[in-house]
Amino acid sequence: MLGVPSPRRLHLERQFTQSVLLSWKPADLPADQVKGYGVYANGELRLMIKGASKTKALLESIDPEEVKFILKLWCYCKIKDL
Repeated sequence: MLGVPSPRRLHLERQFTQSVLLSWKPADLPADQVKGYGVYANGELRLMIKGASKTKALLESIDPEEVKFILKLWCYCKIKDL
């Protein structure tokens, strides 16, 4: 299994009534290798962000009554020929 560098410093920039604005630092990979990012909330894929240059996302339909969220951000990249 190959290790893929993760995006860094996931940050909650702003919280709205039923959404949150997230930002992050890109994964430590050349931009042409990054296909995009997946944003997960409580284990569910909520957004797919295409490309390496977008490092912000608005996550909508957040339940304001939810006490705790587990947010994860994954990098999807091209695999070089071996």
